[in-house]
Amino acid sequence: MSDWLDVRPGPADRLRLFCFHHAGGGVSAFRGWRAALAPDIAVYPVQLPGREARVREPRITDLATAVAAIGRELDPWLDRPYAFYGHSMGALIAHTLTDRLLAADRPLPARLLVGAFPGPLLRAPLAEVSGMSDDQLVELLLRIGGMSETVRRYPDWRAAAISLLRADLSLCHGPRPPAGPALPVPIDVVAGAADPLVSPGDVDAWATHSTVEVRTHVVPGGHFFLHDKENGLLDLIRSALGPVAVRSTGSTM
Repeated sequence: MSDWLDVRPGPADRLRLFCFHHAGGGVSAFRGWRAALAPDIAVYPVQLPGREARVREPRITDLATAVAAIGRELDPWLDRPYAFYGHSMGALIAHTLTDRLLAADRPLPARLLVGAFPGPLLRAPLAEVSGMSDDQLVELLLRIGGMSETVRRYPDWRAAAISLLRADLSLCHGPRPPAGPALPVPIDVVAGAADPLVSPGDVDAWATHSTVEVRTHVVPGGHFFLHDKENGLLDLIRSALGPVAVRSTGSTM
């Protein structure tokens, strides 16, 4: 299997859900999703280089480069109905990748689910981080739930986490490919009720980016609400994608 996916998608998948992690994170953010959403939804978290099992690989700090590489890796697996879920930085990647697939006349996701990120024409959160010291950034991360006290107590872990986050934020705040037209794909936007980084206006800015439907969902939690197993996020995803999985049963795509 490639380094980007931990398992090879199966021919019996009814619906594939490719998941894209947040800045400073990795596929462990989606731990438990595969078991929770099976058998109707087959979950495939996408691992960017420079973290977890790929920690020794160079990080990608350019959005277009990241999306092109992910597109090449996923292209063979778009032969079955599929959807995207992206969280924070992952939402930017998922939307940009969908733009790229549309321009290339490739199969599009049945639904695009994005969490904890402003509309794609707005600036990504944490733009002020470039001017912060490491200590200031650590304090910010502790306030918003992006770092645990355990990591803070170990200098090597702390340094690695800060370095990774800064690299990922370079991707988020750097040049973006030209925006494409509104997508012929329904979009579900998920927001944390107490997210200090994404305002209701930021969420509303997604409204013009689909020609089909844009639905907004507010769940308990802050910016990292995907870590809360009790907030109903997986039930929301199951509900949004359930009709797609049912329609795809017996598909020969």
